[in-house]
Amino acid sequence: MLHVGRGKVSFMVFGAGEIEPVKGVLRALGNGDRKAADFTEGQDVDYDLLAGVLTRTSSKLIA
Repeated sequence: MLHVGRGKVSFMVFGAGEIEPVKGVLRALGNGDRKAADFTEGQDVDYDLLAGVLTRTSSKLIA
């Protein structure tokens, strides 16, 4: 799920219960199975971290 707002982009991934939150980058939602990443304009982005999260969560979608 992706949300774009004024000066901010957020996205949520599902099936991320095994992924630890990262302060200031990746936060847990609900029971922890969902994680959200929030980025404000001008913030540095750790693309390797995000790619790893997406790889780990999307691999559960492939049967």
